[in-house]
Amino acid sequence: AKTIAQLIKEEKIDILGTQELTRASEVELNKNLKDYKCYGNYRLGKYLFKNSNFNENNIIITNKKVTEHKTIWLP
Repeated sequence: AKTIAQLIKEEKIDILGTQELTRASEVELNKNLKDYKCYGNYRLGKYLFKNSNFNENNIIITNKKVTEHKTIWLP
């Protein structure tokens, strides 16, 4: 995740969509991207299953102001 964070900063990426990002990866990205925020919900909940290897999310990472967001899981 540190390499991804470096790439995001170097390329000055404003918005990035993820697929099946784990909680550990999100925590690492948050540590290394102080000017960015992550938006989205975990499939199995953020706290109850936070240590599960199967609990992923599809968050949006951005350094722009977000006024509203919603996660919709498709079957």
